[in-house]
Amino acid sequence: DLGTLGGTASNARGINQDNFVVGMAKNGSGYTKAARAPVNTWSDLYSGINATFAAYGVNNDGHIVGYRSDTSPYKGFRWLNDTDKQDLNGLSGNTYALAINNDQRIVGYSINSYPTFRGVMWNSGSSTAENIGALGGSGSQYASIAYALAGSGHIAGASVDSSTYYRAFLTDEDGIINTLTDNLGTLGGNNSYAFGINDALTVVGQSQINEGGWTAGYARPFYFPDGGSMTQMNLLSSAVAGTAYDVNNNGLIVGRGQFSGGWYNYRAWVGVAGLAAVVNLNDVTDLEGLPYLTDALGTNDRDLIVGIGMFNPGSAVLHGVVLRSNE
Repeated sequence: DLGTLGGTASNARGINQDNFVVGMAKNGSGYTKAARAPVNTWSDLYSGINATFAAYGVNNDGHIVGYRSDTSPYKGFRWLNDTDKQDLNGLSGNTYALAINNDQRIVGYSINSYPTFRGVMWNSGSSTAENIGALGGSGSQYASIAYALAGSGHIAGASVDSSTYYRAFLTDEDGIINTLTDNLGTLGGNNSYAFGINDALTVVGQSQINEGGWTAGYARPFYFPDGGSMTQMNLLSSAVAGTAYDVNNNGLIVGRGQFSGGWYNYRAWVGVAGLAAVVNLNDVTDLEGLPYLTDALGTNDRDLIVGIGMFNPGSAVLHGVVLRSNE
């Protein structure tokens, strides 16, 4: 349990190979702040500024990306160290940086002039966003979001296609969406999203299995190996839906299952690329006093997992967590 910055809640979003964790934590004034946890406790990246900040990604150099709300419109940020913090400009509106690789390419999304979401990338050292396009074509009405990227520069995300549905996509190394080749399809339903990718270009995410919607048993986690096809993963026992959020270079996949009833009724799970089965992390983890784990959102190549645990179900308080292997 990583605790908070003196407030009531936190969550852990990303982790690098040095076990450096990033996420968000509330401070004593009630503001959600971008935070890092190199030694098991949160540290405020923008101490002294009472506004909402969020950190989503970190690379092996310890460089962190996210967004800040104390600008208008919101801007992404690239945090290199305590004295080198760089704003990332967007398109026309609010901008969010979600992931960074070891070549310093950053991806995320920004609001365009339409207005709608549009996936963007920032190349090494640049603060200027490059529009990566959309599966639907060149029209500004087509939305896209770049959620993750591989070391090679391939970008995974979701975009509206010409049929107006969201579809998972995977670009080439240039990071620009090709409308003819980059649509990963679905598991039989209308919509899909790609949330994670590893350096072998295995993509993970969530897809509808028919037109029934995202709940009531219609949304499933998937993995999509390079050169393969979208493959459905199992749900946790009694779950009605599931999502895969990240995959590491060992093929370890992490995500969450959704259950009927109650506020934030999720449970964290782990699986392996090539297998449909998933394991409830609450069944194999020493929770050290936490009632249960809700989300597994990231993993590194040491197979450490970061996410969210329910700290107090009665008052619906969530805390960021790190899960370490006993091996």
